[in-house]
Amino acid sequence: LQQLPTALDHRQRSEAEPVALSVGPFADTAAVRAFEQALLRIPDVRDVVLRGYEGENRAMFDVQLSEPNA
Repeated sequence: LQQLPTALDHRQRSEAEPVALSVGPFADTAAVRAFEQALLRIPDVRDVVLRGYEGENRAMFDVQLSEPNA
């Protein structure tokens, strides 16, 4: 989680394009929700949407970032 904003700083991003994440393994849905809340605490993360699941223990998220400072 700590590397997400740094890794994205070098990428050109726009307001309309969320960052897609496929993350896991998770032990249960409580762990997925805890991860989602942790994402929301990262500076510059504006919104997180759980898109669905891959297999039995991976989750797919769309992460909307704030507009980069010009």
